[in-house]
Amino acid sequence: MKRHHRRRGATPISSNPKQKTDETDQNTRQKSVNQKGVQRHNSLALYFQQHHQAIKYALQRVFHSKSASIMTILVIGIALSLPLGLHVLIKNTLMLSKGVEDRPSITLFLMETKTNTWVKRLENRLVKREDIDSVKVIDPEQALAEFQDYSDLNPDFLKLPHNPLPYVIEVYPKLDQQDFSNMEKLQAEFQGWPEVHLAQLDMLWLQRLYAIVSILKSSSNLISALLAMGVLLIIGNTIRLMSQAYSEEIRISKLVGATNAYVSRPFIYSGLMYGFLGGICAIVIIGFAVILINPSVQRLLSLYNNERSLIGLNMSEISIVLAIGMSLGLFGAWVTARNIITKFSL
Repeated sequence: MKRHHRRRGATPISSNPKQKTDETDQNTRQKSVNQKGVQRHNSLALYFQQHHQAIKYALQRVFHSKSASIMTILVIGIALSLPLGLHVLIKNTLMLSKGVEDRPSITLFLMETKTNTWVKRLENRLVKREDIDSVKVIDPEQALAEFQDYSDLNPDFLKLPHNPLPYVIEVYPKLDQQDFSNMEKLQAEFQGWPEVHLAQLDMLWLQRLYAIVSILKSSSNLISALLAMGVLLIIGNTIRLMSQAYSEEIRISKLVGATNAYVSRPFIYSGLMYGFLGGICAIVIIGFAVILINPSVQRLLSLYNNERSLIGLNMSEISIVLAIGMSLGLFGAWVTARNIITKFSL
């Protein structure tokens, strides 16, 4: 029987051609995946590089003319500080109104036939209520003495044979009950008691205060809308003047094939910077205003036994101001840059 011996050094022939084809396809797919990953990485790096370059150009353009940029930032800051100042005024007014001595109350004028013992019982009944903060009883003698102190009448005229003034109870509701609807409900309830001759709601001053605050809020909203439009116009005009100064650079960039997005990015970032710096300027203006006005307000509040002081902007309000400034800058610059680039494309 013959034996076939393989020659030493000969290359073995693959017995499975399909396996060789699969290995080739797998290597090809792997190379394709690697190439796509490299391209994606390069595209992302190029994207961030372009934005970094646009921010650099924006900084150069904003601070190229320092005096003009500072004036623009100051105008934007003043425009933003006006509605911001009204907001701080309204916030402090509402806060300080809760600490004055003359807080909202309901005065109960009792029947003249009620005695001191019976009034004490009524006082205890009111103190136990959960919606009542405190109660103050004024007897007829004390009421007559106060009337004499605040009256310009002749003292001999006030010497009556008997004191006609009744017992009076001043009821001070809790803070969560000091709105108009709850106070009116309490007044109607007390008026229905048989021992109460008259229940008088002493909050006319608070009604006037809240009416003034309502007017301030409406005025603040209107002023905010008008000044926001003003900030948009200021930033748009600034970007337009900036585009005129760099018109040759824009034209050359368009000739060499630059896209509209690439050309407009420095202008958009410039608008963002103007809005951000204008917001910081507005915050600084309000901070200095609060510091300057606070001593006078403290002297006024000391007359009402109130030791509070003015409060400025908190961190959330500061963040909102900066976000509004940057949004206005972004929108104004984007609209203006879009119109300018469109004209250069024609």
